[in-house]
Amino acid sequence: MLVLGFLGILLIFLFIEGIITQYGTSSSRVDNSVLNDQTLAYHLDWDAIRDQKLLTYLYVKKVNAVVRYQNLAGVDYEQACSAIEYLLAHPDLLPEIPQKRRPPLPEADDERLQKLIAEDDLTGATSLYARLVDVDQFTAQQVVERMQRQQYVENITDVDVQNLLQNDSESEAVDILRKRYGLSQNEAIQAIDTISENHVNSHINTRNK
Repeated sequence: MLVLGFLGILLIFLFIEGIITQYGTSSSRVDNSVLNDQTLAYHLDWDAIRDQKLLTYLYVKKVNAVVRYQNLAGVDYEQACSAIEYLLAHPDLLPEIPQKRRPPLPEADDERLQKLIAEDDLTGATSLYARLVDVDQFTAQQVVERMQRQQYVENITDVDVQNLLQNDSESEAVDILRKRYGLSQNEAIQAIDTISENHVNSHINTRNK
């Protein structure tokens, strides 16, 4: 009887332990169902979401927002659609983050700095920027190099790109800029913005004459 009683208690103990172990295993199992969400699987491009033109398009011109995201994030049209739909469904994700800008300079100093960079006098431009903003030479050099690159991007003029933009073929325009001028995706977008802005200003000036 004692042996049977002992075996009974042992079986009950093993049964309870099995239940506890099974519960602990199932509760600690990772839920991978989130990967079924195509948007989350591909991840959202937060740099693209911070783009001011994308945010402007979002609730006004949805198709433009999709194309803008597609170009900025370097994804296909379907993925861009998924991302935009997700953002519209979750407006709390939309950031209100100001774009990082270099410290403003007096107009005369800024023109002098831009001129030195345009003349390819990067040493003089670096020394001037370091003195004006009170930063070290390494930091000033980095800023000047970014400004030089920005000048290069903003001064690109291309008739083929202008024609494509007039026909609302921004994606093709981005491809041409990347291949012909060695631009990154974001630089190509920046060049397109500058080309479009210059085109509008040119029309305004012509009309006012």
